[in-house]
Amino acid sequence: MPAARHKVANAFTFLNYDNPDHSASHRRLVKSHISSKYRAAIRQQAQPRYALPHQAKNGEEQDSQPNSRRKRTQTSLESDASPICRWSRAPSPLEVSFSGTRADPFRSLPGQETPCVTQALDYYTQAISPLMQPLFLTVKMANPLMVWMYPLILSHESAYHCAVALSQAYLEKSRAPTGKASAEVTFHRRKAVSVLCDQLADLRGPPDDGVLMTVLALACLDVLYREDRIANRKGLALIVALKGGLDNLGLRGLVKAFLVQFDYFWMLETGARTIFPFTKRKNRRTYPHPPFKEDLLSMLATLPQGFAAIARQGSFGLDTIRILSRVSTFLQSKIAKLPRPMEEDPVSDGQDYPDLFEVCACLQSSACTEHSLEKNLILAVIMFGFDMHNPNGSISRVAAYRGSRQELTRSLPFTQAEGPEERACLVWIMMIVIRSWGLELPLADQAIPLGRSFFEQFPEARSWDAVESTMRYFFWYEPLEEGLRSSWQQALDKYQRESIRTSVRPVIDSTGASANKKPYPVNSPHRGGNDGHLQEVSEEDAVVTLPPMLTLDTYLTEVQSL
Repeated sequence: MPAARHKVANAFTFLNYDNPDHSASHRRLVKSHISSKYRAAIRQQAQPRYALPHQAKNGEEQDSQPNSRRKRTQTSLESDASPICRWSRAPSPLEVSFSGTRADPFRSLPGQETPCVTQALDYYTQAISPLMQPLFLTVKMANPLMVWMYPLILSHESAYHCAVALSQAYLEKSRAPTGKASAEVTFHRRKAVSVLCDQLADLRGPPDDGVLMTVLALACLDVLYREDRIANRKGLALIVALKGGLDNLGLRGLVKAFLVQFDYFWMLETGARTIFPFTKRKNRRTYPHPPFKEDLLSMLATLPQGFAAIARQGSFGLDTIRILSRVSTFLQSKIAKLPRPMEEDPVSDGQDYPDLFEVCACLQSSACTEHSLEKNLILAVIMFGFDMHNPNGSISRVAAYRGSRQELTRSLPFTQAEGPEERACLVWIMMIVIRSWGLELPLADQAIPLGRSFFEQFPEARSWDAVESTMRYFFWYEPLEEGLRSSWQQALDKYQRESIRTSVRPVIDSTGASANKKPYPVNSPHRGGNDGHLQEVSEEDAVVTLPPMLTLDTYLTEVQSL
């Protein structure tokens, strides 16, 4: 027994340094080792360096030495920063608890670190990725931000720097919407461009997904900061072409669906042309009519009363009904405060993920063609999903939200509604948009014309009780009520003040006709009308104009000049 006990003690000599069997020199050596590590940790907290042990050019890891033994060199980040700029101290692993920043102590990032890296990557996984989930739920697709992009961030240098820059930019915009990019965002953005240019200059064969994601993130930064650049968007189309086109991007069509989605909402927000002109196509849509099948009746049973009434009239396509049913199910679980059930893969094994236009073909219709109410409804449902997910937060930095709002603000004054059910649905759509603009106190200027059209087209909407009772026939979420009422009141006040200023006697011309005109003429033809049919046919027969040809050398020249 004594021999066995001694053997066990020797097996754990490092931990049992107070064992009386050990010599004093042994105990002093272990204590000195522990205290030296403690002093190093304290020095690191007091004087953090941006590049902790990183890969040197020869591939060997540099040893971290005390300041007294190694001359401190200036990093490229410090050279970019102004002298008065003071970085916030990076959180030490000793200070991080389970309720603080979520960081992996065993992580190995592919690029240089700055103090913002921990919070930027944490914001990406805990805020940006979940924030996009309502859109992916609406169109029923997996989350590419985690399935496709996050592994690239951890393994690809340019993708890592660009993701940190984009995530930090979103975080700063959530705190100061009108603020400019910080020095850290600028550093990681320039670092991503530098690495990207080196990769493209020495390209052998098709570019990898890391390059594709980097160009995508650079284009997102251009849109986020409203920079009038098209180079990165055209560069994205070029990288896709070099990889063999949208159908060859892998992951069973998930990457293709993600890029088509981004391009569509960028197009709505900026008014620019699509970079994938061959993705628009006309699908033969199904509009169910009685008698309905059992599976359709089960979907209609999940809808609010207003949507169900319009669907029973045959005014909604089958794809629209599916989207409304999914969102309704999610809304009911939110109201009941139930955890959302685990969903199966949206597509079966061996099948590709559908893109946005395959999920809902009505999104391709313009504002003045048939079923424009249906298109506007889907865009409003996308906005409602974001609002429902984060009622009190600011989500106007998301491209899908901004693009949907911009298109609705433009097209709603020209949208017709047939019958009381569709008129009520149009009231719901307009109020979703007005609430979004009303969150940007004071009421954004873009909402004033929409509010004028709203109160002139629906005089009964000047009473909040009438508006609320109408909206409750459709999707209604109590946490949004305060914002809806406040935005409605702002829009009504501006409309009434403007009506008082413009209440002048109409001018009569020589023919006796009044010179006053309706502020928003309704140009939309009736469904099934000849004009609408001819316009639809002309869109199908129109020649697609391709964007100017962009070569890899041209893109490199434009990116390096940014």
